[in-house]
Amino acid sequence: MKHRSVGIIARVVGAVALTMTVALPALARPVFAIITVPVGAKAPAGLQAKIAAAREAGTVTNSLWIDSTQAKDAGFASLATLEFPNEGSYAAWTKQNAVTAPVTLKRAELLTHGDNRPRDSSKSVFKVNHYLLKVDNAKYQDFADGYIAPLMEGQRDAGLLASYAMYSEVGAVGKSQALLIAEYPNQATFDRTTPIKDALRTTLLKKHPEYAKYDPIKDSLRDSVSETLAGLGK
Repeated sequence: MKHRSVGIIARVVGAVALTMTVALPALARPVFAIITVPVGAKAPAGLQAKIAAAREAGTVTNSLWIDSTQAKDAGFASLATLEFPNEGSYAAWTKQNAVTAPVTLKRAELLTHGDNRPRDSSKSVFKVNHYLLKVDNAKYQDFADGYIAPLMEGQRDAGLLASYAMYSEVGAVGKSQALLIAEYPNQATFDRTTPIKDALRTTLLKKHPEYAKYDPIKDSLRDSVSETLAGLGK
């Protein structure tokens, strides 16, 4: 009788465990978006404050707002990156905060990123490179993993970068863009990057097969659109 009771209990526990496993929802994937204020335009009134309020409320998980400090050939006046915890938060926020031309809001994929925490970005120099994609996001993801990530991580290891992130807009090949945001902790660090980056590239070409594979073909994957220096939004 005792053995029978144990068997029944075991079956009940197993059934409950299976039910719980089946009932568990899939983990929500974050959603990313890029807001761009073009040169000559102004950001919608109160938009920065609305993003800050959404972060406080948890509707926006993470955000960055930067303003161009470049006098000529800037790719934007202001740029913001937004991370939402799920589709519902993205849909709700974008519905309540309509962005109209010439300002744009585009959904994006986060391809690779890294950051130092904690950090103070108030004196940081941001360099933003925009590229027009010649391949789909899946192929550009491979490129980001094999070429961009080791180059950026090498700069972090050298003490140059405080953070970096590469995004690709969701859209058709030939129309969507990728952007790489590199954050240097201050002007002095930014000013000494060139020789260190040159030495790093030489090392990666010799010791990192994926980097070496992509280096000669990178221009077949994207066209450079702009390079913009920026600072944290006020």
